[in-house]
Amino acid sequence: MNKDRRINILHLRDSPWVDGPGRTILETGARIDDQRYGFLIGAFCKRTEPDHSFIKALTERGLAVIRINESHGFDATVLSQVRRLIKKERIDIVHTHEVRSDVIGLIAGKLTGIPVVTTLHGWIENGAKEKILTRFDKDILRFFDHVIAVSEKIKKEILGHGVCKEKVTVLHNALVLENYRRNHADRSFRRELGVGDETLLVASIGRLSPEKGQTDFIRAARRVLERRPDARFILVGVGGDRQKLESLSQSMGLNGKVLFLGYRSDMAAIYNSIDIVVQSSFTEGMPNVVLEALAMEVPVIATDVGGTAEAIKQGKTGVLVQPGRSEETAVNILKYIENKDHFKIMAKAGRGLVEREFGIDERTRKLSKLYDKLFEIGGKRCMPNKLH
Repeated sequence: MNKDRRINILHLRDSPWVDGPGRTILETGARIDDQRYGFLIGAFCKRTEPDHSFIKALTERGLAVIRINESHGFDATVLSQVRRLIKKERIDIVHTHEVRSDVIGLIAGKLTGIPVVTTLHGWIENGAKEKILTRFDKDILRFFDHVIAVSEKIKKEILGHGVCKEKVTVLHNALVLENYRRNHADRSFRRELGVGDETLLVASIGRLSPEKGQTDFIRAARRVLERRPDARFILVGVGGDRQKLESLSQSMGLNGKVLFLGYRSDMAAIYNSIDIVVQSSFTEGMPNVVLEALAMEVPVIATDVGGTAEAIKQGKTGVLVQPGRSEETAVNILKYIENKDHFKIMAKAGRGLVEREFGIDERTRKLSKLYDKLFEIGGKRCMPNKLH
């Protein structure tokens, strides 16, 4: 195989969200050397539905994306679509990102004889079905040509499922650092809310879903509001748990104190105005929201799950709390009120950590080197057997 020719990579993704993993794919595709690497995204989408937000975001960025239409979660035609795509686009490497894309991509790669790599962003186990799928996903990891973990903690778990360490690489989620610079003069979001600089603004940012633990965020809010009734707690994001969370907030008498903002495209303005970001998750891979907050020099209180502790160094770049302990979160929010300078020093140190270890350019460089290695593996598979 000619090593100088373009390496064609097919990314398979079954999530419709422009979340942390989605943004990482977007920014990698925008930065990778397009003379050396063909970057194609196969996005799963319900057959009867219009393009979802991830497809739209890819298209807006000028990235090559192809819909993979499905009628339901385990549509047998998806595999045949992927196989045809591999043949038509002369794909050299398949790169998968979630449970279903792992299964489809692995089978398609084995059938077509090309390498398959997966990135493990973490597993969500909100119900019995998801727990079964997660177990199955972990069981098939050893059959991949390479496995990318977004944190050292996930790598450790991968190794525990029989994957040899030579086949595992840690590539943290990463940011386009130039997009994250705090503007202290920007108070537009506070003006929108009708509050002044003296009002404590605490934010939870992310999908409204059980694994994100927003019920604990609301419980912590109630405790803090008993001491600081002028504070405001905001939830930024969309998801199936919104009605449940709104009902919880109302039952606690927090109307007007806990605000649901839905999807926002002006996150820089929000980061410029808020005092603290609270991440209350029960599970994470490497949370982009934590990285974004630190890059914007916003203090962070986060649960010690997944790779969070690789960005939040206890007492140095932020505060770690145990998941499910809303009272511990509330205590630390109140500590912020008492010692804002210390929290701001931690946030500034967090910005330095993100600059050193979580930049998208360095991640893309490392990923490119991995693609080169996998390309060589594919080339050796295609070489004819020597005659003896």
